Amino acid sequence: MTLSSVRNVLFLSLFFSLSARAELPFPFEVPSSVQELERSLGQDAHFVFLSAPKRINNEIRHEKRERVKGTAHEYLFWIENNYPVKSVHEYFLRWLKASGELLYSCEQRGCESSSVWANEIFRQPKLYGRDSDQYYLVGQYVLEGKQYWVSVYSVLNGRRHGYSYVRLIETEVSDRGPIIQGQSFTAAGAAQADFSAILRDLERAPKSHWWLVVYSAMPAQGGVSARLPQMEKQAQEVAQVLVKQRQFPESRQRIHLAGPFNEPDSKLKADIWYRLYVQP
Repeated sequence: MTLSSVRNVLFLSLFFSLSARAELPFPFEVPSSVQELERSLGQDAHFVFLSAPKRINNEIRHEKRERVKGTAHEYLFWIENNYPVKSVHEYFLRWLKASGELLYSCEQRGCESSSVWANEIFRQPKLYGRDSDQYYLVGQYVLEGKQYWVSVYSVLNGRRHGYSYVRLIETEVSDRGPIIQGQSFTAAGAAQADFSAILRDLERAPKSHWWLVVYSAMPAQGGVSARLPQMEKQAQEVAQVLVKQRQFPESRQRIHLAGPFNEPDSKLKADIWYRLYVQP
């Protein structure tokens, strides 16, 4: 194969990978990952597991699980460049705590048997690893009028490859969980963006808080330690613009740093960007 042919293959692989990632119905990114699988699980009742599986009398049991009716999809992501699966898990923990509702999580041996998760629950053999190298969480969020249950199982498998398995169930909206509002915006857009819907929700729910969530791509140099202080400083400045110029109540303000583990926002062409959430 010629060098030109190799370049064409690499370009097409990258193109389809990015195209597939852009179509995912996630308001989050799976850090440092490549999607390997997307599959529909149909419109039916699906189990959401709110505890670790235990084998009792040769039968798999969960102390707590919930039967959810909705449309489900599953996704499998390979974690690139030896990126720690624990960091992927911690990213989702932060995201759900800021943007949704975390219902259950476990780490390492607290998740019980990796073999059970991989082969009997998710039926993905690539997810089988040591019990000390696995992480699981489940939560829910509301986005654009739809409610989602999301489960994420991350593991360093027996071949020392990192994987994250995501299961997403779309259901009818209930009164649980926070509401995700608006579109992403940059620091420069804080003074001009339309936040009228968020301000109305704050007025209707006087005990709720508004969260300014900060997203960031990983910087080319300096890593996390260099980017976090920059994110925090800019977030404080943006929050002051929202309070002083846009009449957001300062006493109900919360700030959360959700990066720097995201891909750069291609629409905003920014390395640091923001979203606003209202949470009861």
